[in-house]
Amino acid sequence: MQFDLECLDFYNTYASDIFTVISFIDNKMEFRYISKSVERIRGISVEDAMKEPLEKVFSIKSFEMIFNHLMKTVTLLDPLKEKEEFIKSLEVELKTYHESLPQIDCVITIRLTAQYGKISYITAMVQDVSWVSRNRKKMGVLEMAGKTCHEFSQPAQAISGYTQLLSFELKKSKPDMEKIFKYMGMIQSQNEKLSSLLVKTHDIISMEKYTRKKNL
Repeated sequence: MQFDLECLDFYNTYASDIFTVISFIDNKMEFRYISKSVERIRGISVEDAMKEPLEKVFSIKSFEMIFNHLMKTVTLLDPLKEKEEFIKSLEVELKTYHESLPQIDCVITIRLTAQYGKISYITAMVQDVSWVSRNRKKMGVLEMAGKTCHEFSQPAQAISGYTQLLSFELKKSKPDMEKIFKYMGMIQSQNEKLSSLLVKTHDIISMEKYTRKKNL
């Protein structure tokens, strides 16, 4: 069996992506090629992955979805056409090599190539989308941290400013008591804002910890 060189070139552009696994499957549903990125995503060597049947690679539900799609596509093949291609993307769950580890949320893009009504080969590009979700969470945390720092900086700067004014006033031979009490009141007010922000931050952290425990 020979793979379409144009197809191979197209998918090889993704082969270096550690979040994407490229594979070629023959008309006997056996792997003929798997990219090295399978080692990072599934924790399995290329050699071991090549020996696995498809039903061992995906969750039961995902395998049934892929199988049903392929069977449906077979019914559409035209025995009079020299070459046909069908492309479909599906959301699936990829098994890790170690059963104790959670399954991975992925998108598989299946490209089926046929000649005269028979499957020649199948190209499958599996992309790990779970890392996107994790990165989005990290970006959300960083964004929240940035906003929190900004909120903390405002009363902190105000306290620093009023403290300096209070210090200048106290150094005078005849300090203005009205100003002193005013500065002390403003410092107290900003200190209360800081305390409120600390309580708010603590509540957010406690809620996040509770959500994580609930989802375990």
